[in-house]
Amino acid sequence: MEIAQAMKSHPELRVRRQSRADLRLDGRKDLALQQLDAALKVPNDLHYGELRLHPIWDSLRDYPPFEKIVASQAPKETSSK
Repeated sequence: MEIAQAMKSHPELRVRRQSRADLRLDGRKDLALQQLDAALKVPNDLHYGELRLHPIWDSLRDYPPFEKIVASQAPKETSSK
């Protein structure tokens, strides 16, 4: 079962901050990013500011796939008329 589908079907499978840190610290960046991407597709406590500033993500900062995910979460500009 695909991770995103499993997480939608089973909210208890949401990636916890600690498990993301464990994956990151183990050097398993691709798996951490796969889980992060899946987590962002369901209701969660992650937000753009945390991804940009929280030290838990420091080891992924210069990793292009992580930066792409972060950029996708950036607030959208709205035009004021």
